[in-house]
Amino acid sequence: MKKNRAAAFLLTLLTALSLTACIPADENGRISLPERPAVHDKSDSGDDSTEEQKALTAPENSASAEYFLAELDQPVREAYRALYEGIYNYKNDIELPEDCVKQSDFGGLLYLVNSTGLCGDSISPDYKMYVDSNGYVERAAVEYIRTPEEGAMQYATLTAEAQKLTDQAAKLSDDYSRVKFFHDELVRSCEYSSESIDSHCAYGALCAKKAVCEGYAKAFMLLCEMSDIPCLPACGMAVDKDGVQQLHMWNKVQLDGEWYNVDCTWDDPLGVEPGSVRYDYFLVSDKDISGTHNEDRDEFMRLPAAKDESGSWFDREDRILRRSDKITKIFREQCALCIDGEVPDSTVRFKCEDKGVYAQVMAELFDADSEGSKGMVTLLQEFLADGRGLSYVLTTDENMRTINLKIVVQMTADAEIVYG
Repeated sequence: MKKNRAAAFLLTLLTALSLTACIPADENGRISLPERPAVHDKSDSGDDSTEEQKALTAPENSASAEYFLAELDQPVREAYRALYEGIYNYKNDIELPEDCVKQSDFGGLLYLVNSTGLCGDSISPDYKMYVDSNGYVERAAVEYIRTPEEGAMQYATLTAEAQKLTDQAAKLSDDYSRVKFFHDELVRSCEYSSESIDSHCAYGALCAKKAVCEGYAKAFMLLCEMSDIPCLPACGMAVDKDGVQQLHMWNKVQLDGEWYNVDCTWDDPLGVEPGSVRYDYFLVSDKDISGTHNEDRDEFMRLPAAKDESGSWFDREDRILRRSDKITKIFREQCALCIDGEVPDSTVRFKCEDKGVYAQVMAELFDADSEGSKGMVTLLQEFLADGRGLSYVLTTDENMRTINLKIVVQMTADAEIVYG
């Protein structure tokens, strides 16, 4: 099956990072700041309390934020916190500590807030920064895509849904099982869609059930964090089979002291029955994923290396095909289990040891003539019975050397095989 969704667009904020509006200096090199806009219209409220008194204390920095901030200077940490608390309180005018963030770095810091703090999802790409004569950002004028009331409602709904899932995961035996549960839940329940303003946030993936890569990644990170499993957003470029590059976000998660890549978006297959799950990009190394995913080398978000090549689902479940294996025999055994209902989602999954084995599998089973008169169709002939037909959908990834074969048993008047 051709992969139509090889990568996804990040929040439009990322595009805006290089397009921020700045206040020009006067002839003396000084920045003239306009009057600060009112954050709340108090003309009819009769409330004389100051904005500072009304502001809420934002939650502690997320674990992912702390991971990145640990490598940054204290002034940058203070600037992060100022932005985080300002956005959490839906302030239109956010003052930053003096001499903390250069104009050229502000976009990266704001994107760090967006990527690691739930409140960052409400930011509009339309913002301005006000710069002093030394090139440091003094304050930012920020707009929002939803009201504070809408944001509070979504925040409560999101955290409640996330808590429900983490409570279920807590009953599982280990962190691997929990991470797999979160991965599977997102892939099965979320539909890839960019139609909503919520599609770039965790709320879109977990509650609205429609999201793009950013929503999948943020939801996965939230679930892991609530389960005390280290997890980070990984931002960069992804390349599809046609060589098209797009902005993309996935995750890095830590299990048993090792970091791995997880891409829930790319494991959500299109054109297959609802509820289908792939594990092609689940707990894989940087080496394995490097053919399609390229991380940003961002000074604000320095990602750890994922070196272990033996932690994938295929390794853990002993689904690696090797040169010495009898390929047709192994596939026949797995197909029999699927047809007998002993595999929950009726999917045969394998990863090939190398590209040579991958080519061998494709040649023996799937690179048959256009009528499907041999290979997998021939193999499945022996499982036909009166009133039972079989169909299958093949999903492969040559870069990851993975093969996913969905077997569907159909009750028909005539026994037949429908090939994918």
